[in-house]
Amino acid sequence: MIISGCGNGQDANSLSEQRERQYALNSQLVSESLGHFVSKDKDSLLADRDLRSYYSDSTHVRIWTPELFPTQQADSLLRVLERAIIRAGFSTKSFGLNKIREDIDSLKSVCIDSLQPSHIERLARLEYLLSKAYLRYTRGQRFGFVDNPEKRLNRAQEACVASDQHIQVPSADLAAQSLQEAANGNAVDCLLKCEPTSDLYRQLEQKLAETTESTARQRLMANMERERWHHTNRPRSEEKYVLVNVAAQQLWAVSPDTVLKMRVVCGARRTKTPLMQGRLNRVVVNPYWYIPAKLVRDEVSPHGGDSAYFARHHYFITNSKNDTLNPRHVTREQLAANLYRVTQHRGAGNALGRLKFNFDNPYSVYLHDTNTPSAFQRADRALSHGCVRVQRPYDLACFLLNLDEEADKEMLDRLRVAIGQQPKGDKEKEWLEENGDNPQAVLNRFPNKAVSPYVPVYIIYYTAYPNPEDNKLQTWGDPYGYDALLLKAMKPFM
Repeated sequence: MIISGCGNGQDANSLSEQRERQYALNSQLVSESLGHFVSKDKDSLLADRDLRSYYSDSTHVRIWTPELFPTQQADSLLRVLERAIIRAGFSTKSFGLNKIREDIDSLKSVCIDSLQPSHIERLARLEYLLSKAYLRYTRGQRFGFVDNPEKRLNRAQEACVASDQHIQVPSADLAAQSLQEAANGNAVDCLLKCEPTSDLYRQLEQKLAETTESTARQRLMANMERERWHHTNRPRSEEKYVLVNVAAQQLWAVSPDTVLKMRVVCGARRTKTPLMQGRLNRVVVNPYWYIPAKLVRDEVSPHGGDSAYFARHHYFITNSKNDTLNPRHVTREQLAANLYRVTQHRGAGNALGRLKFNFDNPYSVYLHDTNTPSAFQRADRALSHGCVRVQRPYDLACFLLNLDEEADKEMLDRLRVAIGQQPKGDKEKEWLEENGDNPQAVLNRFPNKAVSPYVPVYIIYYTAYPNPEDNKLQTWGDPYGYDALLLKAMKPFM
């Protein structure tokens, strides 16, 4: 961009000195006007705070107007931003691009030797707004437009941590680095490097370009935001894994040659299932249910002293020495104070069902069978205290333990007997005839087994995600209201 000076026939040296003085004065006036924009900006986004910090530093350099007219880089960046912001589904007006375009176009024909106060203000506004748009976009595309997303998700949780996804956060000097790149003439390159590169993001972005209906677009944008977080809580290149999508209330067990799909029951809205990843390491057959202290306090303690209640639910009480106590002698107050452990017996009627699938995590969450399979027929299956109930526990056990219906017939028959199903082979039928009246022998017919090698498990929350069966994008509802929370936080960009 070339803006010419306006000569008047004076002596060359005198004119040069006059121009230098006028340039210094105008430059000072632009800096002062820039300071006014900084002081008036009350936006609270982290990118905006970083921007104010940069321009409040007396050592800052002007990036887009260093010579008192817009640089070619400013014009190039604006064109790239206009396309990129629309592609991401946001409003260019929310990034101030209309005012930036107005300022650049207005300043193109201005003579720098005769800058008027209105031109000074435009230069300052252009400098500030373009930096603001640049920082907002680059930070947003690299780390998400929602500041502190994990903190926001966990605020929405009332009973336990809702999200443990190890979401990456920007470094303290991110803004300074990005602005330095721009000062070095690399603004467009810096912006392009911040664009998400995952296949899922591109899939969502392409679908957004094809979608006009407002609600559908917002769903896609909420999931694009999740994909900007660069978290590790999503399958990447594993050949074998288990995926639980809480929003879909579905589980997929994926291997190179098969995909096993089943419904799940996840945590209720007050006891949400945490979002996290782990390694499934053990299949427990006929598990005991060690009732969590909170449930004992809230739901069991009111029945203190009622031995019929404990018998009806197959509960028993033990002390710190593992001695079994008579429920009639344990008071409500003692149970509420968590002085004793309450456990449910193994077998039929156990709340965990016949199979439990363990993975290490700090929330005592696991996958398990259930004694109320009718819940899987419900459309809304956000019902549990946080753990994940699976519709096809036998099939999931076979998947994790690499058991084949042909090669492992006898072992599978023993598993069937242990979990209360009828065996298929004569050998196990004969064993059951001889030992069927020995409940403990039946419960122990198949031992607990380690999952080897470990199988990754991912508990995610995406309301638009590729179905692992065909990799086609599928959409679901928002049972926990997380989409609504993200969209509210993204409103300044909409």
